[in-house]
Amino acid sequence: MTATAATIAPVTSVGQVTLPKIWRDALNIVDRVRIEKKGNTIVIKKADDLREGLRKAQALITPEERARIQKYAGMTASEYREWFDNTPEGIKHRKEEYGE
Repeated sequence: MTATAATIAPVTSVGQVTLPKIWRDALNIVDRVRIEKKGNTIVIKKADDLREGLRKAQALITPEERARIQKYAGMTASEYREWFDNTPEGIKHRKEEYGE
């Protein structure tokens, strides 16, 4: 059987389906899949691993945001909260949330 042929896989009583090995091998799937619905079709793809997802996320962070993250990375939650409360965003947030 080739990976282009249709395959029937049983569904367990808890709704799990085992993706047949021929399909896992064809898609190079090791541990996770992405399941999407497109119209009336279910699409199964290899999911990005965590490292790939982090690389993609880091690519979206601007240099300014990266510098801010590095600057405040060592703060405790209370230190960050105290700092944030005195920023324009924090003051606006307090006014909107608490009417201060």
